[in-house]
Amino acid sequence: MAGADSIRPVVWEDGAVVLIDQRRLPLEEVYVRCRTWQELAARICDMTVRGAPALGVAAAMGMVLAGRTALIEHAGDGAGFRAALQDASKGLFATRPTAYNLPWALREMEQIWNGGGLDPKQTVAAMERRALEIFEQDLAACRAIGERGAELITGERPVILTHCNAGALATAGYGTALGVVRSVYARNPRLHVLVDETRPLLQGARLTAWELMREGISCELITDNMAGWFMRQGLVTHVVVGADRITANGDFANKVGTYTVSVLAREHGVPFLV
Repeated sequence: MAGADSIRPVVWEDGAVVLIDQRRLPLEEVYVRCRTWQELAARICDMTVRGAPALGVAAAMGMVLAGRTALIEHAGDGAGFRAALQDASKGLFATRPTAYNLPWALREMEQIWNGGGLDPKQTVAAMERRALEIFEQDLAACRAIGERGAELITGERPVILTHCNAGALATAGYGTALGVVRSVYARNPRLHVLVDETRPLLQGARLTAWELMREGISCELITDNMAGWFMRQGLVTHVVVGADRITANGDFANKVGTYTVSVLAREHGVPFLV
């Protein structure tokens, strides 16, 4: 059993981006080292790394890889240096254009490399600092979400049902929906979690259950169509899910199957948190 809050799906280490290969979970915990932005782009496409916040962090770090390569390949050629970064930005954007954090992170990087005033070496250093800031900011945001959400989970023995994976594996670490779970567990270790398997890619069964078991949080894997039965028996006190998008009026989009869980929660009077 690993310590709480120990999972980091994407990190910057010795000039490389190191990823947990999420395709290999839960049977193997394998790490992949990317030294070029093209290698990282391939890993985004094949879902070695996934989850909007994690993709934003990865894209920012990918631009640092591009900058380090461009420094060598276009030494003394400012125009060539910027052209190489433009190509990398377009290439990384094409991997997952629907993930909001990824294009946002690329824009953050573009403000540095296309902003003027810095030579190429200074530009790469500034990009690296900003990429690490994005990592730390996402981690802090997840912890804040966790603490705020934990305040809404009441009862001596809460049982939370969750769907898909909005955990550390989808972010810089700690997670959004699972950030709430982690914060609740820190306050009340009697917490139990029901994990929907989440078909068709089984992110609940492969990823969420792995995270919880790795950190010693009591959990139970259930098939997607069992959620209603557990609610009918009074065995679910709260539902906590993540979201791919949240609109200004409170509507949200999330993994297929979330709508069904939300309707079941409403019909059974179970608080539903996003």
